[in-house]
Amino acid sequence: MYVAERDQIQFLYDNDEEEAVFGFDLTGKQSFDLRLMRLNDSNQFLMVIPVYSGRYGEIRGLYTTKDYIVVFYINDQLRGVIERYSYGGILHDRATVNARTKGMVEGPNGSTLYIQKADPARVEGEDECEDPIEVVQIIWDEKTDVAGPKRVIQEKTRVGHTLARFTDSQFGLLRMEEPETGIVDYQAPIRSKENLVKLQIPYCDIKAKLESGARNLMVEYQGQSQSFPMDLFQCDDLLASMPCQDQATIEIIMQTDEAGNITYDVQLFVVEQVDGMTKVVHRKTIQ
Repeated sequence: MYVAERDQIQFLYDNDEEEAVFGFDLTGKQSFDLRLMRLNDSNQFLMVIPVYSGRYGEIRGLYTTKDYIVVFYINDQLRGVIERYSYGGILHDRATVNARTKGMVEGPNGSTLYIQKADPARVEGEDECEDPIEVVQIIWDEKTDVAGPKRVIQEKTRVGHTLARFTDSQFGLLRMEEPETGIVDYQAPIRSKENLVKLQIPYCDIKAKLESGARNLMVEYQGQSQSFPMDLFQCDDLLASMPCQDQATIEIIMQTDEAGNITYDVQLFVVEQVDGMTKVVHRKTIQ
């Protein structure tokens, strides 16, 4: 049983046995039912709304917000489904996700975050460790009934090079903490296979993580991992020497040669609005 935190609304599952466990029903004798229920103080049903029913199923997560209940389950087509319900039982949004999704939490500004293995076609359990893990964000669109996933790092490829960018306030989503020491690193997995990639992170975001005591930024690109100490990005003095401080951004430029060797160039740039028609980008090299 998953229980929401308001008005005794509950998500229940049944598979026709008192001591059943979450998972796929492989016997063919049971059923998987997921429904939204409201009970009064006497445990009488005031509302029963079917969410999903099938021969197989698996509940993988649920959380609540001020206005919504968000549930994540796997259906009998082995597809992941994330749905968002109001406390009145109305389905507002649905997103189909990778069945190799491992977890779901609430994200910033009403979004939903989940982690997945990068190759959705690979059979679960088949060399899973070879695939990288991605963090994906669902931006729920209040104007439509169906939402879609949006990756935390947006990558755009044009004419042989890729621009990858963390949007504002998204950098902190890829956080890794060592349980024993509490040391925090941040991760930037790059999917692009292009030989020229520019990774951009808003300076205010990376500065906040630096001041919180984070240790390193780990950039994963072309099967290699490069560690950048967060102290490298302490650029207040450098920023103050530039003509303006508008749209201050850290940019890590990565280039791969024919032998597979990767070189890194770290820069700070700002965008000066000269007039209504003209913008000028000012750059300075950090490393």
